[in-house]
Amino acid sequence: MEGEIVAAFFGGVVRTEGGESERYVRFEVPLAEGKKLMQIANLAASIFEMTESITDLKASQEQEERESPLEAQLMLQYRLSRREAVVVSHILEGESNKVIAQELYISEKTVKTHVSNIFRKLQVKDRVQLVLLCRDLRKEP
Repeated sequence: MEGEIVAAFFGGVVRTEGGESERYVRFEVPLAEGKKLMQIANLAASIFEMTESITDLKASQEQEERESPLEAQLMLQYRLSRREAVVVSHILEGESNKVIAQELYISEKTVKTHVSNIFRKLQVKDRVQLVLLCRDLRKEP
């Protein structure tokens, strides 16, 4: 097809005109070929993946940092740390220590330590009592 763009590159295009190719260049840019071009493409893909991962991590951290009213109350009234209050929220969702550890990017042993501290500070013996206490706290004005 006449006038069809057959290639585009940084700084110009290649267009067919009357059976011949014409190259329009706005400014000269060194061309990369073969192996070098693949290295550049792979690097660009890696940078994109890293940027996407960082964006996902930031969104996850922002979500975690937004504390619920219950978490704020637990922190004020019972002197729970922010992390302990977040662990309480996960417990209320019915999550196991293993799942909590995976979601918070901490070890399962650390979760167990948080749970132990939570039970001590809230003066409850198990998760059932914790759930009941939190239910009552949510009902308070």
